[in-house]
Amino acid sequence: MSKKKQPSSSRPAPNSTPNARPTPPPPIRVGGTAATAPRPQSTFVKPTPPKAAAPSEPEVSLPIPTRPVAWWPPVVLALVGFLLYVNTFNHGYALDDIAAISQNLFVKAGLKGIPDLLRTEFWHFSNISLGYYRPLSLITFAIEHEFAGSNSGLNHQINTILYAIIGLVLGMLLQKWFVQPAKQTTDGLAIEGAQPNRTGQIITALLIGLIFIAHPVHTEIVANIKGRDEILSFLFISLMLLFHWRYLETNRWGWIKPDARLAAGAVVSLIGGLLGGSLVWGIIGKDSVSLPNQIEAGVNLLEIFRIAAAGVLGSLLVTAGLSAQYSKKVGTQELWWNNPEINAKLTGVALTTVAAVIGAVFMASTRGIPEITTGKAIWIGLGAATGSLLVTSWLGLACASLYFAFLSKESSIVSIAFIPAAQYFFARRNIWRSLLSLWPFLIVAALFFYQKLQMIGTLSGKPPVDWANYPYAIEGTQIRSTFKFFAYYLKLLFLPHPLVYDYSYNVIPSSKGTQTMLVVTGLILMLGLIYLTIKGFFRRTVWGFALFWFFVAMAPGLGFIWMRGGILAERFLFAAVLGFAIVVVWGLQQLFAKIPALAATQSDASGASTPRPVLAQYAPLIALLTVVLGLYSFKTVTRNEDWKNNFVLFNSALPYSPSSCQVQRHVANEWIEKGLKDRAKADSIANATNAAVVKLTDNQKRADMVKKAQVLIDTNVAAANKHGRWALDHLKEATQIYPGFGEAYFSMAYVFQKIIPNRDSAVYYYKQTIRAANAYAPAYNNLGVIYQNEGGADRRKLELASYYYNKSIEVNPAYIDGRNNHAALKKATGIDVKVLPQQIIDSY
Repeated sequence: MSKKKQPSSSRPAPNSTPNARPTPPPPIRVGGTAATAPRPQSTFVKPTPPKAAAPSEPEVSLPIPTRPVAWWPPVVLALVGFLLYVNTFNHGYALDDIAAISQNLFVKAGLKGIPDLLRTEFWHFSNISLGYYRPLSLITFAIEHEFAGSNSGLNHQINTILYAIIGLVLGMLLQKWFVQPAKQTTDGLAIEGAQPNRTGQIITALLIGLIFIAHPVHTEIVANIKGRDEILSFLFISLMLLFHWRYLETNRWGWIKPDARLAAGAVVSLIGGLLGGSLVWGIIGKDSVSLPNQIEAGVNLLEIFRIAAAGVLGSLLVTAGLSAQYSKKVGTQELWWNNPEINAKLTGVALTTVAAVIGAVFMASTRGIPEITTGKAIWIGLGAATGSLLVTSWLGLACASLYFAFLSKESSIVSIAFIPAAQYFFARRNIWRSLLSLWPFLIVAALFFYQKLQMIGTLSGKPPVDWANYPYAIEGTQIRSTFKFFAYYLKLLFLPHPLVYDYSYNVIPSSKGTQTMLVVTGLILMLGLIYLTIKGFFRRTVWGFALFWFFVAMAPGLGFIWMRGGILAERFLFAAVLGFAIVVVWGLQQLFAKIPALAATQSDASGASTPRPVLAQYAPLIALLTVVLGLYSFKTVTRNEDWKNNFVLFNSALPYSPSSCQVQRHVANEWIEKGLKDRAKADSIANATNAAVVKLTDNQKRADMVKKAQVLIDTNVAAANKHGRWALDHLKEATQIYPGFGEAYFSMAYVFQKIIPNRDSAVYYYKQTIRAANAYAPAYNNLGVIYQNEGGADRRKLELASYYYNKSIEVNPAYIDGRNNHAALKKATGIDVKVLPQQIIDSY
């Protein structure tokens, strides 16, 4: 009689034979030593590596085990993020803030400028077409301008609050990834009686978050108001990942239940509907972009809210009816979307959408607004229905978050890769099922890029031929420069000093010649880390996920160099810092685990192993990272001060980037600003004195007043000339670094036009600007001003002025100064010249 076969507790390895020893499940490792029974363990577990291919694992079905979130780590991260940037609240505008806010006429138009912001490129008023469609941050600036005017302090405060919210969301997301539920090991294997070391895992997640929040490279994003596009992009990416994880934990259509959450769900649904309806109106509400000086007031946003709200109300009424019908059928209080039948769900979606459209059309008909046709009201209703449905579902919220990440920065497309990666590494789902779950996000991506194409007419734009910002495309060294900058990016992660706002030509010398060794170093580092990423991917290790995150997050920055020949920028490291933080904490934990005195277990007098107290186990790691975080925080706070205004920022870079043509020009422009103020003060004194002198009858008093005024005038003129000469010194340095630097020649011409008057030099350098950069509208405009001021009765010079004004409009139709000057000259003289013989142009 044969023996009854006993069940085996080990999982057989693939291709095993009767004589082969089966491979056991990956043992739980504590401090590097295999344990025979589950016990408190370190957060990061090194699984047994496969010999050839990873053994097949049972498919993880949905919903996955819920991972509770401790409230205090997210609060700590939010508080630290806020406190680190409090010293920016009194800062002004700096660098790109001016182009994005001060010089963006649609932003300055407030709410009525929003439809135009949805239809134009990010740098619409900057005379370049880079194909950047990032309206969300500009819309937030427009809203702030509507209610607070030009208030840089408020803009900085909102940036800081948003960064603190990132800390809050990231603190929850990291716990979802790294803090295991009960009865599940860090490997993701379910075992009876296991109680994971939750306190240690929470500490680990917190330390990762603190490294991210405190890292000094983020100062370029948070302390620079324009960096809000990066902040919003990362915030919505984090929300997308968090909402999607909640969907994995619930596997339900909606998060709203017929309990206390019902009222909150109705409010959230209303908000989603208002956002959806108003966003659709912003896209379809007008047929073309407004001219800068003729921005249309458009329809009051409150009217759009009314129509969208009517649509949401119709949708909610149908939702109530469908839910009552389904509840009666099942005998319990339920909402219609909990019906497992797919046909019932599709019917519910269709009916609620139709109800929203009917509600929106009815409200629009009662308001009697000519601009809101029935067709447009239908679209508003569809937007309201979509918005209200999306926000009632975890998966819908994830998709909506991705859409808003796209509106913040289109390079958020790479974040789609994080969705299957998080499932694969942390939920232990099959990679193919993880990839299949991407379909709704791919639909969102396709819809966004279709919207971008329709709004701005391009998906990629056309980078200018620009030695300062795109030098490696002109050099033909994009690939070599990518490897070199990769090494430099790694250096900034570990040692974020010095930090400078500009890495344009020629801060980091060309990749030709003497830079070969650095290129080779970058190539070796990149290939080595790619190999480790692949290895870690198949082993499902924490460091594999960290490296995967790093490379995905760095893809836009490295692609900017490889594909466009662009320059290095600290902002490209923003999201990548999270991968760096995970690797650092994991690596230090592995290092300390190898020290017997710091192991997760200790032996008592009888030799039995007992768990070491969590705080004792983590004390060395916390102590070391406290020092690192202290240094990072100090660097962040002190670096913030450099972003106070342009003068401070530009001069802070000069000691570290003397070879940057851009930095030299920026510093020169700040001296020009001071020179202009000196000139204006001298003119003001002269005008005030002339007005006062005519009222005096005493000749002696008149002479004394003129004498004193002349001293003040001469002092200010001398200061203006001094600042003008300093500006010219920096501009000459810039043109020596880059002889074809058109903007530097423009600034030279401006010095001779406004500060150190020299008409011939001004004309010469404006024409030099046009030769170097023939699409630079301000150069044409300023030449027109010179000729118009000289014109008088000389019709030829007035024709030249008109010609140059027309040229400024031709190269940049949005250039407001050229338009205004052209219109004024035409009105006064009737002259409108668009073409002149080259001989006449050259002779003046």
